[in-house]
Amino acid sequence: MSQDNSILCALDIKDNNMRNISVKDATIKNRGVIKHIKIVRADLTYKLYRCPQCGLNSLVKNGKRKTNARLASFNGIEYHLVLNN
Repeated sequence: MSQDNSILCALDIKDNNMRNISVKDATIKNRGVIKHIKIVRADLTYKLYRCPQCGLNSLVKNGKRKTNARLASFNGIEYHLVLNN
């Protein structure tokens, strides 16, 4: 858990609901230029107790959505965030 927290602090992400964080190296080729990037993968976990629309207590979450975001570069390395909602 402390390693997850240090990764989030280094990237200046202040969200307590992100879990299962991993960092992998990757290479991408764009128009003949090869870039070395780091991909940060995380899961967004939070508890929904009540529906915000109708107020029912029984709430069922169906499906997941993957979100890709480009983070700021850090030490000359580009970071990308892949967040599973």
